[in-house]
Amino acid sequence: MTGTTRLTTFLPGFGGFHGTRWENLFPFSLDRCAERFARYEGADELTAADLDAILRETSEASRFFAALATRYCRRFDADISRWLGFELGLTFSEFDIPAAAGGGTTDFILATMPIGSAGKLLERSAKEGHQRLLGSIRDRFAPHDGVVPYPEDAVEQWLAEPVERWGRVELCDLLAGFVDPEIEERLYAEMTGGDDVRLSFEEAVDWTRFADLVSTRRKASSQPGPHHPEQRA
Repeated sequence: MTGTTRLTTFLPGFGGFHGTRWENLFPFSLDRCAERFARYEGADELTAADLDAILRETSEASRFFAALATRYCRRFDADISRWLGFELGLTFSEFDIPAAAGGGTTDFILATMPIGSAGKLLERSAKEGHQRLLGSIRDRFAPHDGVVPYPEDAVEQWLAEPVERWGRVELCDLLAGFVDPEIEERLYAEMTGGDDVRLSFEEAVDWTRFADLVSTRRKASSQPGPHHPEQRA
């Protein structure tokens, strides 16, 4: 493998979009967008309810969460890179979507990192006797009554493998040892307090179709009704 090779990992410390407060950001963003656009409409033009209905037809949750995950990954990378003292270089790759999670949401974010960054993490882990890595493995199996069903010799065999052969779960365990357990809470506050959510929703809308539907709705609303004065003799 070359120095430009990228390895795939799960983002540790992320609890998922599906069934969490993250999931509520999509309908919230839609409503806020409709209200914002309605402020620029004339008294006899489209209402917030009209625009809300059009946005529901022209936006997709899957695009919203993909855009949000990209921004989350970017902030995650900046946060941990500052702590590590070198640029980790994480980039959003894709979602790993559980079968039970519909609506384009996911419980896992997949990201890639340069093989060189993975090597630096492994070197730092080795200097500390891999205590962080072992702690990550224990945490991952914590729901199993505190028992780690992962033989010690299996961990040794795993560590003997070149890092480029590690799978996404192993790389996630390695990375998790260097991640603040409160990182998701902090990034949620940063993202909802800034422009990330609004910008992600804007990427979820088919604006060409939106403009077409707005134009059609305006024309329909401007047509005289059955008792309009223009129709009286």
